Amino acid sequence: MKKIIVFLFFSIFILFTCGEGRKGAKGAFDNVFVISNQEMQDTMKSTVDSCFIYGIRTPALQQYFQVGWVGMQKFDVYSEYKNVIFLANLDQEGQDQKYAKAILPDKQYQLAAKDSTYIFSIKNPFALNQTMIVIAGKNIERMKNHIRQQKDWIYNKFNKRYVNRIKNYIFGKEKDNKIINRLWDKYHWTFRALDGYKVIEEQDNFIWLGRMHPFRWISFSWEAGKKPKLFTKEGLLTKRQEIGAKYDSVGTDTSALGSHYTNFKNYESLKLYGLWYHKNQTKGGPFATYSFYDKKTNRTFVVDFLLYNPGERSTNIFRRMEVLVQTFTTEYKKKGFVK
Repeated sequence: MKKIIVFLFFSIFILFTCGEGRKGAKGAFDNVFVISNQEMQDTMKSTVDSCFIYGIRTPALQQYFQVGWVGMQKFDVYSEYKNVIFLANLDQEGQDQKYAKAILPDKQYQLAAKDSTYIFSIKNPFALNQTMIVIAGKNIERMKNHIRQQKDWIYNKFNKRYVNRIKNYIFGKEKDNKIINRLWDKYHWTFRALDGYKVIEEQDNFIWLGRMHPFRWISFSWEAGKKPKLFTKEGLLTKRQEIGAKYDSVGTDTSALGSHYTNFKNYESLKLYGLWYHKNQTKGGPFATYSFYDKKTNRTFVVDFLLYNPGERSTNIFRRMEVLVQTFTTEYKKKGFVK
């Protein structure tokens, strides 16, 4: 079986990457548009859509990216959006070949048309702040299999760009220096508290902040030393239930609970995530809890955040919160806030 080659291109051709006055890409951060002919949509839709299954429960599942399919006749319009996948069937003459030839260098086009499936990641081809993936080949079944094999790679190309856009958004918003400096002066840690967040409650080794419209809470807890129990699912769940009691009757739905080890900024961390609910009111929504150990200050921290946004799309706000809490630092005076 011939080897499938994956090329990563960040600038394919000068025509679309140079020149002054290019406009910024259109569309929302979390919309991905797939441009294809009808046959490709009929045969490839479920395969491509499966690359974007990740999301949060609110309690209904909301995927991080909303995928829309458009016909080849709309290429000129949707090729200028932020997140684009272009599927090109090179087995027949038509617009697929026309656009693929315009985008791809001739050598790569000929190889793809001859015997390989190619996946190209292209940055800013038709507009500024844009990511496009081109999937071109002559054998549809081979293309489908390769997409399945590379689904995480495809997802991460869009997701990493999305996170960077969220970071730029967070760092472009007004911050509350009063809260930032207060946390630093009193506890020797801080985070980039945005304007609009208020301190709701402050106890020993615990601080809880909130913001309205929509309703969201963030809390930070810490203990001296490294606490191995907080790096187990059971131990972190117990801690999360203690935090919920401080929130006033907030529980954790254990039937929808997930966890995995990951990074919280530069820390090795355990992440707990799922649904919260109010024990006395009809309220609930997504939450996430991280535990991590800061060697410099010899403290184990637990960061918890939740969102209540009934009937609305919540993924963008929830992911902004996730980026926001990861501005946490114990080196504020030395480095400030690092994206």
